Amino acid sequence: MNDVQFTIVTVLYHSKKWIRNYIRSILDSGYDSRFIDLIMVDNARNSGDTKVLETARNDLDRFNRYTYLPMDKNLGFGQANNLGAEKAETDLLFFLNIDTQLELGCLSVLAGTIQSSPEKVGLWECRQFPYEHPKYYDPVTQECSWSSGACFAIRKPVFSAMGGFDRHIHMYCEDVELSWKLRLNGYRLRYVPKAVVHHYAYQYPGELKTVQLYHSLKNAVYLRFRYGTMADIL
Repeated sequence: MNDVQFTIVTVLYHSKKWIRNYIRSILDSGYDSRFIDLIMVDNARNSGDTKVLETARNDLDRFNRYTYLPMDKNLGFGQANNLGAEKAETDLLFFLNIDTQLELGCLSVLAGTIQSSPEKVGLWECRQFPYEHPKYYDPVTQECSWSSGACFAIRKPVFSAMGGFDRHIHMYCEDVELSWKLRLNGYRLRYVPKAVVHHYAYQYPGELKTVQLYHSLKNAVYLRFRYGTMADIL
């Protein structure tokens, strides 16, 4: 399944140390790069990421289409991804964090799963290695309750119909909010464990990060006010 056209959308923010490995991993994943558009939204245009991208120009030219969108201010994770999605020209979006590496065959497995999925599957999430988010998924249907924003595919018309990521969330929990919107609108979320993405976000299981903890707690309260019952809010 190497003829499904993807647009990979990635947000940069002081990401110099990740860029070259990230680009090479996509090109070395076994998927035909002529069927991949790459959009990078830079939330810190003066951080030096642009210079690294310039040195990777030969690799970037191997993609069907490459777009770089430098921002004068930090839009946040969700808003930057929304901007990248707006610029996409393909039916399928693949949101992928910069601190990742695709395992060989990842996109081929993902494409095959998408093509064979029922119409009401609205989102397909890759497996994160070595530390996956703790959550339940059905071992038979692979259906899950929410999907991580680090590595998932979704059809652009569906993403647009949902309003994209919530503009009120700067970072963390925007993926949970999108998952809930999809499910409330009758879509199912599918976990694709054989499409593996190495994600270097954590050094060890259960690692606590101050910024992540703060935004996660704040946005969890916001989600309860928006979607919860009075008991949830209290």
